[in-house]
Amino acid sequence: MKQATDELKTRARILLNALEKQTPAAILKVQQLSKRARRPQPDTYSLQLCLNLVSIEVGFRSWDHARTVLQGEAKIGDDMGQFWYDDKACSVFMNAWFVEYDVALAFVQASADRFLLPYGTQFVVVEPPYLAMIGLQVDTPRWRTAGYDLMASYGSTDWQVFVTQRLLATRGTLHQSPQQLPH
Repeated sequence: MKQATDELKTRARILLNALEKQTPAAILKVQQLSKRARRPQPDTYSLQLCLNLVSIEVGFRSWDHARTVLQGEAKIGDDMGQFWYDDKACSVFMNAWFVEYDVALAFVQASADRFLLPYGTQFVVVEPPYLAMIGLQVDTPRWRTAGYDLMASYGSTDWQVFVTQRLLATRGTLHQSPQQLPH
């Protein structure tokens, strides 16, 4: 579980170094992430600020929120963030959304090729193309052992493997030109 938070810490240090060098892509990234989080543009940069920003970038409210969820300390019904969602890539899919975990789980179990993912305090049931779009391996026995349900496997080794896959899929925006950065 430490691997996911270590990845975010590394990203934060890279961002801070780029900001200290006044890299245009890093400055633009901070502007965009601050806007997305509805936070004022920072006047100064710190590691704590960068930890919060990289956490926002991957779908959490803050570093503390990311750390709690990624380290397996949240419970069903807690805000799990938008980590398992990419608004640009995934909005093209028709997914089933649920407020109650038990109803979502029954929907997953009623048909093959459905996977339950947390989203905020709710649950979304998706199909294989969605998983591939967010960087998760679909054809792996881990899904079977996880019951096709990221909440059932929350905090387990399977959960951590899926978290790592998702984090790897979100890497790399700092080295893109400002025109390529997500808005």
